Amino acid sequence: MVLERGFEEIAQHLIVQQNTLAAIADTLSRPYETGARELLREATRALEAGMRTNGKESQAEYEDAMRLLAVILDNPIGGRNYTAWFQLGWLAWKVNPDVAAAEEAFFNAARLSRDKADLYHISSLRHMAYMQYLQNKLNEAYESISRAVHLSPDEHDVLYDAARYAAKTGREE
Repeated sequence: MVLERGFEEIAQHLIVQQNTLAAIADTLSRPYETGARELLREATRALEAGMRTNGKESQAEYEDAMRLLAVILDNPIGGRNYTAWFQLGWLAWKVNPDVAAAEEAFFNAARLSRDKADLYHISSLRHMAYMQYLQNKLNEAYESISRAVHLSPDEHDVLYDAARYAAKTGREE
């Protein structure tokens, strides 16, 4: 009985150890993805620190975030990370007022998040539409926000933006 319990415990530990080794091997087999994930974590940390501070310190944090995001997006795997594209769009819009670059970043975030249709996807569409609106691309803004309305018909911010762009393009209905 004692010997049987001992063997069962050893077997359970070996199973746990095998699962851990398999997880390690899986992570090590994807170095680009693992590196991109770590860089994104640091970029997010810098972005959030920039939001919590002001002045020179805030600007330095935003610059760190932009440098990290540039490295991520230059990576073949990281370049398909929609969160990184969204963050870059936000920085291009809010920090480096470059509306065209922000539109492009939000476009990539929306394109890459389309299959998940999560909050990033809807926010990317909404922000892309706003960047188009700021550039007086009113029909494009309306088309972009219409896609967001289709996915999130009860979101009041999306509906408000849709009404604004509809009115600007003469779609009073």
